[in-house]
Amino acid sequence: MRNATLFIVFLIVCLVLAAPAAARSANGPVRGTPITGCMVIDQPGTYILTRNLMNVAPGPSGACIVVNADATIDGRGHTLDGIGTDTAVKIPTMDLSDGATVRNLVLTDWNTGVSVSSAFGVSISGCTFRNNRFGVSVADGGADIQNCRISGSDMGVLIEPLSGVGVSNSRIADNGIGVVIDDFASVVITNNYFRNAENVLIRGDRPLSSAVFSTELARGRNIVGGKWLGGNYWSDYSPDCLDADRNWICDDPYPLGDYRDSLPLTGPVRGRILR
Repeated sequence: MRNATLFIVFLIVCLVLAAPAAARSANGPVRGTPITGCMVIDQPGTYILTRNLMNVAPGPSGACIVVNADATIDGRGHTLDGIGTDTAVKIPTMDLSDGATVRNLVLTDWNTGVSVSSAFGVSISGCTFRNNRFGVSVADGGADIQNCRISGSDMGVLIEPLSGVGVSNSRIADNGIGVVIDDFASVVITNNYFRNAENVLIRGDRPLSSAVFSTELARGRNIVGGKWLGGNYWSDYSPDCLDADRNWICDDPYPLGDYRDSLPLTGPVRGRILR
């Protein structure tokens, strides 16, 4: 019996030691290639940040992680911290990096947290951006930003011309400007909480290709705990807006220059954020 027990223990130890390091972390089993420092990613797959990387100074590329493939960067809640310059994650290549994903990553003290240029179908989800000059920058590309927190930036999200960007279920607060949208861009911005010195700036002399700031009214729990999904919560409007039917949707639209949020949110608990 004792020999059998010793054999089982020996077998378990062998299996654990044989498992790749990429498949173990303090947060539980994961599958992927560990990120232990700045790197260029040229192959598809999942890449895992296994620990905090602090005061990182990238090399000549000007970015810590360069994604030239349809790859997933999973931060697992860890922090990638810079020194106030350069870019944390750069997704620069059309076709090669279309469909890239950045998730569950905390990005602090960079010029730009995530930069997307000429790549489409990029997903940025569950990330926290703090004290960067730009949280997310998209130039001539396409990205979907969901369930993120962006604060302490000059510009939380910068959407340059000819870009297509969705922003949803996110808290964008305590920035100089929450979202900057340049002409000829296409945006869908719904179910977000905005509290910034200036929430949205639409700049340029030419109109946007398309702009959606609210969906059709639908039942569902919104970002401030209300019972309906529609537009966004605006700190300079939503707390005091008229809501005669008490459905926690403002009765009047929120103006955004030539555009508007037709169904701005108010809330059962003013300023409450679900995330």
